[in-house]
Amino acid sequence: MKKKIMFLFFSICLFNRGFANTLVNYQPFYGEMDTVRKIGDVVIASNELTKGLQDLDAFDVYNNTMYIVNKKRLLQIDLNNGAITTNKTINGFLANLLMPNLYVSNLKVVNDGFWVTILNNLYFISTTGVVKKVYHTYRFFYTFNTANDNLLVTTMDSVELISKSGKRLSVLQFPLTSGNGWIHSTTGLYYNAIEQDSIAAIEATGKNVISTKRYAPLAEMKTIKEPYVSYVSDKYFVVIPYATRNVISLVLKNDFPKRVYKSFSIKGCTPDHNQVEMEEDIPRFRTTYEGDRFFVAAIARGHLRIFSFIP
Repeated sequence: MKKKIMFLFFSICLFNRGFANTLVNYQPFYGEMDTVRKIGDVVIASNELTKGLQDLDAFDVYNNTMYIVNKKRLLQIDLNNGAITTNKTINGFLANLLMPNLYVSNLKVVNDGFWVTILNNLYFISTTGVVKKVYHTYRFFYTFNTANDNLLVTTMDSVELISKSGKRLSVLQFPLTSGNGWIHSTTGLYYNAIEQDSIAAIEATGKNVISTKRYAPLAEMKTIKEPYVSYVSDKYFVVIPYATRNVISLVLKNDFPKRVYKSFSIKGCTPDHNQVEMEEDIPRFRTTYEGDRFFVAAIARGHLRIFSFIP
């Protein structure tokens, strides 16, 4: 049954320098599938803080706040009320990057600061603004994730386990077929660049050992057209149809890829043809998990849309 959606518009004003920038908030959408809670919808070019935002590469959620790096600025979006602020401490670090083409390619927010990668350098920036270069590789970083008290980092041909002080603990040779195949996850690392190949799950086990596990190829999923794994949590593969991005599905790891556990209908996330071409197989669609729910940010047709759902 079609239901009209009531829109509740909050005023948009600039938070930086004493004002607040607020996303347009919506009531939850109820359809034939399960419920998503829309947190906000902002026209990127019309908002002083989001203006120029082109991708969601450096993205994370921590303590009910969504973090997105927009060029030389770290955005903070309150997931309770949609207010957008900016982190002046991190902005100072970003503004002092020596070359204009340097940018943050990965972001991980923790209790006492921020892990970021820029080209082949890994930094830790404390909440007080202290910057430490932790690790350097001869190849660019593709992605990384925390692994208990250590970090799993990836380059073009290897996965490395390093301590948070920058000591290399273990190396797994892992030559890639494509740098676009890394999948963001709650723990460990996941890789799948070709649908016909199995999905590799990589984790750090006891005594600093890097182990791998394989899941069935994505090509075996017949219930979703052009399936794309947006995220992997402890229990689920989060899958979207690459072209339309109008449904987000949860597939239990034990059932992957045969049976969809639950699906959620979403609107406004379908990109136009030009955006798809510019993405180069990396959708401007990010998912993560915190607490008891998933959070999603998507760029499509000039809008940044944010919503959440409970599995």
